[in-house]
Amino acid sequence: MAIIPQNDGGVVISESQDVEPILEYAKERARSGSGVSPSGEMRELAHFPDVIVLAYCKSRGIDFGQFMHDPQHVKNLLADPALRDFQVWANNPHKTWR
Repeated sequence: MAIIPQNDGGVVISESQDVEPILEYAKERARSGSGVSPSGEMRELAHFPDVIVLAYCKSRGIDFGQFMHDPQHVKNLLADPALRDFQVWANNPHKTWR
């Protein structure tokens, strides 16, 4: 996080994250077919960087607790074609989720 002073006395708070390692991790998990629990009942759907989740929350006017409480928010991220490379489990790693 960076706090950038402004000429008018205000500040701008900027959050950034190197998402390349997360993207590579998700791609490797998708390619290898891993991401399934030992029982086979649960699947790792995606790895979204913190900055993506925080930006989503900010754009919807919700906090992280609200994001985690309502599964529709995760479904929205999974359905976003711009984020498909962060998906881990799917027959096709570029499958869109609904």
